[in-house]
Amino acid sequence: MHRALDRAFATPKRIVLPRFFLVFLICAWAQAATVHVAVNDLTPRGVATTEAEILGDRLRMELLGTGAFRVMERRAMDQILKEQSFQASGGCEQSECAVEIGKLLAVDRMIVGAVGKIGDLFTIQARILDVQTGEIVFSANQDYEGKIEGLLSKSIPELARRLAVAVQPKTVVSRSDSSGSDVAASKSKTISDRQVVAPMPTTGSTAKGASKSKSWVRWTSGSAAVGTGIVALLWRRESLNQKVKADKAVAEYNKAESGFEAYKTANEQAVSRANTATTKAIVWGGLSGLMATTFLVTFAF
Repeated sequence: MHRALDRAFATPKRIVLPRFFLVFLICAWAQAATVHVAVNDLTPRGVATTEAEILGDRLRMELLGTGAFRVMERRAMDQILKEQSFQASGGCEQSECAVEIGKLLAVDRMIVGAVGKIGDLFTIQARILDVQTGEIVFSANQDYEGKIEGLLSKSIPELARRLAVAVQPKTVVSRSDSSGSDVAASKSKTISDRQVVAPMPTTGSTAKGASKSKSWVRWTSGSAAVGTGIVALLWRRESLNQKVKADKAVAEYNKAESGFEAYKTANEQAVSRANTATTKAIVWGGLSGLMATTFLVTFAF
C-alpha cells in the first residue's frame, strides 16, 4: 500500500547545467593566467641568418612549453603583417618598431632580441616589451661557450624559463640566477636579470586610457565569471543534497507503520528547497557564462 502512495510525493527538478560551462570556466581561468606574446625574429650578429631563425623558432617552442605564454605562430605573424602591408628593415629590433608590430598582432607582449658571437662565445639577449605602455618590463642575457648547437639544448631553454618566471604575478626576480653550478657545468654563463622600466612615447593619452579601461573590464569580468561560477556550483550541490533528503523521506515513508504525514511533509519541504536551489544555480550559471563571454571578447577586440 505504501508503494502505491509513492506517486503522491513530488520529485525535484533535475538541474540542467551544460558540461561545457565548467570547461568554459577552466578555459577562462587558463587564459587569465597566461600572457599572449609574439616573438620577433632574433637579429643575427656574427652568425648566419638561418641559424638566428632556427634559434628564434626554438625560443617560441620553449616559451610555449613553459605554460606561461600563449605564443603566436610565426606564419600567422607574417600573414597578419603582410595583410597590414607592414614593412620593417633590420629585423625590427628597435623597441618602437616591435611595439608597433605588437599592436597590429593584438598581443599583450612582444619579445625581441639578438644572437651574436665574439670569438668562441655566443650570447643571446631578449627583452619583453609591454605593447600597451611601450615599457621594457624585463631583459635578460644568456651566454654560452662552445659550438652553436649548444644554444638549442642549453641556452634557449634556460632563457625561456627566465622569461616565464619574469611574467608570473607577484614574482620577485633576483639579480642573479642561483643555478651557478649547472651553468658552469654546461659552460653557459648567466649575466644578470634586470627588471627595467623604460617608458617610451605612446600614441596619446586617449589610447592609453582605452587600454587601461579594456584591461579593467577584462580582469573584472574574468574574476566575476569565476566567482559566480563557484556560487552556481554551490547551489547545484545544495539542490542535490535536498534531492537526497526527499528520496530518503520517501524510503522512510514506505517502511513506516505510522506518522505518514511527517514523512510526506519532509519530502515536500526537501523538494521545494531542491527546486529553489536549482533555479538559483541556473541563474548564477547564466551570469557566469555572461561574464566569461565578456572576458573572452576582450581578447578578440
